[in-house]
Amino acid sequence: QPQPQPQPQPQLQPQPPPPPQQQHQQQQQPQRQQPSPPQVSHQPVSDLAPHIETPHSNESHDLNEPGILPEEPDCTAFVADPGHPGEGLSSPNPLLEDWVEANVAEDTSDSDNVGVTFEFIGIADLVGHQGKVSSCSFSMDETMLVSGGHDKLALVWDLRDLGNVKIAKRLEGHHLITDCRFSPHEDVIATSSFDKTIRLWTSSEELTTSFVSLCGHGSSVTSTDFHPAQTDVLCSTDSDGELRIWNWRQEQPISTLRGAAGKQARYYPMSGGLIAAGSDSAVNVIDPSSNKLVHTFSGHQKHVNGVCWSSAGDCLVTTSEESVRVWNLAAGKCLQVFNPPGNKFYSCSFYPNDPNTVIVGSYQRIYVWNYDIQKSQAFAGHTGVVNGLCAARNASHLVASASQDQTVKLWSTRSSQSVHLLSLSPHILR
Repeated sequence: QPQPQPQPQPQLQPQPPPPPQQQHQQQQQPQRQQPSPPQVSHQPVSDLAPHIETPHSNESHDLNEPGILPEEPDCTAFVADPGHPGEGLSSPNPLLEDWVEANVAEDTSDSDNVGVTFEFIGIADLVGHQGKVSSCSFSMDETMLVSGGHDKLALVWDLRDLGNVKIAKRLEGHHLITDCRFSPHEDVIATSSFDKTIRLWTSSEELTTSFVSLCGHGSSVTSTDFHPAQTDVLCSTDSDGELRIWNWRQEQPISTLRGAAGKQARYYPMSGGLIAAGSDSAVNVIDPSSNKLVHTFSGHQKHVNGVCWSSAGDCLVTTSEESVRVWNLAAGKCLQVFNPPGNKFYSCSFYPNDPNTVIVGSYQRIYVWNYDIQKSQAFAGHTGVVNGLCAARNASHLVASASQDQTVKLWSTRSSQSVHLLSLSPHILR
């Protein structure tokens, strides 16, 4: 009997060292697994990648993860140092670099940064809304413009006679409209709304009610955008940070990604191979085919409220209240920052046919800013915040601005050889 009692004890005594090791390994295993993103299919998961913030989260990005940029060393300078615009930033994301090399179009614009003059001339005030105007968008042939706002209306404007612009259609059925976009493929308009839906309308027929209503978002839909290559696909974002891809003809969602987007998202031009979306103070670049985060641009201090790609797709301009930033996609860094004192910014677009010049909406003013030669000019034309901007991509050289003053304004732009920014408009601010 004394012999069996010691036998269990020796078996138990050598085993105390292994359990601590196992416990130590168990504690370490989750830490090693966190940096690697999980496999994600088309399902609504909030932790698609560990560096995507969930809505209203106070957790910061893990800046040690590959492809995530630290904040710039100086975010308050009026003009970034042109000699060292990317100093202090991490190295480029190689995956993004490869994608850009394969997809970014060659710049065919005739812009020359040596001696450029920009004219920004107000040519028409479009009056018809009875509330704040949130957004505007040109048709592909630039003969029509759609605008939407807080009066729950989307108005289609006939631009064939710029001396006598008229309302061609009044589209009713929404609650407050947050965004409106013309399809690049056909006479179809998409609008997003506080009523948690995206609606589609035809601009060529007499029908003034929507023929498709996309439901599924759990909160106000903040933006929508058509895929530039796939005629039946669009994306949308909501106030909870959800990004959805839809087949609008089938009225079905294709994929859902939570925590990746905020107020606005825009497809990459031509191919639609990426989506840029503001998410709190960051800008996420997402691959919609795999539903994965490709890159995050960090540097804004407040919520990103405007996103626009350059026509070639090599650069991205974003706005938040405190600054305007131009990002280079291949280098994965901020090129320049624009933040004149005493101003807040709400919308942005690239200047027609000039990839180095940006148009920015502020309170009562529109700024035209060439970020390459660091020249800017402010133009007055509204009496409220400029919520939306869109620039024509073809020969008309038109820009439209939508404002909280309940109006939409049309501007004409053209370039000539000089260094100074000029305007024939009586509204120019000296």
